[in-house]
Amino acid sequence: MHLPRPISEQLSPLFQGIAQRTSGHLDRDPGQAVQRVVIRQAFAYLRRHYPILVLPRFAVVTRYDDVKDVLARDEDFGVTEVYAERMERTSGPFILGMERTARYEREAAWLRGAVHDDDVARVRHLTRGYVADALEAARRAARRDVVELDLVARLTRRIPVLLIRDYFGVPVADEAQMMRWMRATFWELFLNLTNDRGVRRAAEEAAAELNPYLEQVIAARAQELADGDDRDDFLSRLIRTRASFGETPFSDFDVRRNLAGVIIGAVDTLNKAGAQLVAELLRRPEQLAAAQRAARADDLDLVSRYAFEALRYDPLNPILLRVCRRDTFLAPGPPREASIAAGTTVCVATQSAMFDPERFERPEEFRVDRPYESYLLFGDGQHRCFGEAFNRVILPELLLALLRLPQLRRPRGRRGMMTFEGPFPDRFLLEFEHALS
Repeated sequence: MHLPRPISEQLSPLFQGIAQRTSGHLDRDPGQAVQRVVIRQAFAYLRRHYPILVLPRFAVVTRYDDVKDVLARDEDFGVTEVYAERMERTSGPFILGMERTARYEREAAWLRGAVHDDDVARVRHLTRGYVADALEAARRAARRDVVELDLVARLTRRIPVLLIRDYFGVPVADEAQMMRWMRATFWELFLNLTNDRGVRRAAEEAAAELNPYLEQVIAARAQELADGDDRDDFLSRLIRTRASFGETPFSDFDVRRNLAGVIIGAVDTLNKAGAQLVAELLRRPEQLAAAQRAARADDLDLVSRYAFEALRYDPLNPILLRVCRRDTFLAPGPPREASIAAGTTVCVATQSAMFDPERFERPEEFRVDRPYESYLLFGDGQHRCFGEAFNRVILPELLLALLRLPQLRRPRGRRGMMTFEGPFPDRFLLEFEHALS
């Protein structure tokens, strides 16, 4: 839908509404004001008035059916123009930056083959151990009856780093260094929307350290496997099966760039999702109390529903980007038909889609009866999140343990605010009573 009048005139009610809605939130929780209030308000306005907003070389798609349509049409709306060049100069080519070519199909099959049916149970078991250890360490470190826990440092950012070591099979001698490598590269690949030079430079510096390290790990592991080592982890499976997909075996370089792509996508994805869903529940006393009752009854399915409904309000990424590869139409026919020209960057508003009243009944209500399949928390279509199955296990297990803690809460005042490094949760203090739950 093209704007019939000047954009400033058309969108002025939107910005007036944003100003009114935001003013009461900035002092209380500045780190999340934009995400919770500004973006949702903007999307709500566009859904009502310009569900497919088309500007020169840029479009925004906000309704559920149209969002699903764009993400399903990978031949029309591609990712190469968005991600491929950034991947090429950092971690190397990866399936998230590829179109549906023979190369994509071969490498995707190889990666999926390295994930076995019992891995979800294995990751669940590992996660429970990590969480229990972190909570016990926080209790031991407490010098008073109230225990303080940095959710990010001890859990949401650390759990995936431990999984890099214990599930993916990459030694992690320095956790802080691994976190830095993962964040710097992820930020440049997926969230550097303004092409910030500092972000780009940090990613290139991280890649210059990470890539040689992974190459050494892969060479050593290949030799160990050749010598009869029978370990079973993601990296070892990639090496063992690299001659099983096509006539030419995958090289050490192929192992490295694909392993890097997978682990880079693991750490701050889980960190953002975990920290933000916990924060959302803590803002909702009624839902928090109900979720705590479910956790104390060991109802993991219901706790999962609370986790993903909370994440709908503050997802790890409210938009995905695609580039239109040929002239096409969205929502053909009246009243919403929109012509999208080749070369147009399309902002696919997945968060907006999850508040579309045509698909989400009473979308502003927090409801735990929504089917998981209706959510778009981890994208959709060809490039749906590779680690979604693991996130569906880790996030509920984390939340289950937290909800069982006695009198879980934020510290008062500014200490209870989540702080960020760019788009990433970097510190989030929680408190609970020392007594075992």
